[in-house]
Amino acid sequence: MHSQALVAFTEKVGAPRALRDFGLRETDVDRAADLAMQAHSWNPPPLVRDKIRGRLRSVWTGEVEAEAEQS
Repeated sequence: MHSQALVAFTEKVGAPRALRDFGLRETDVDRAADLAMQAHSWNPPPLVRDKIRGRLRSVWTGEVEAEAEQS
């Protein structure tokens, strides 16, 4: 799976994997979800704020591979 290869690559080179590693605070996740809702184009499927927030939270914690496998 592509996500597993990406995780392996980031671990190999020591690259950050989580949004928190780039300075995003957990308290910023709600604001990021609000901004995503505002910037959404009208292409299907429609955005659902709770799903956006959940994905942002997963990326914030670095749980990207678990989130990708659930999609």
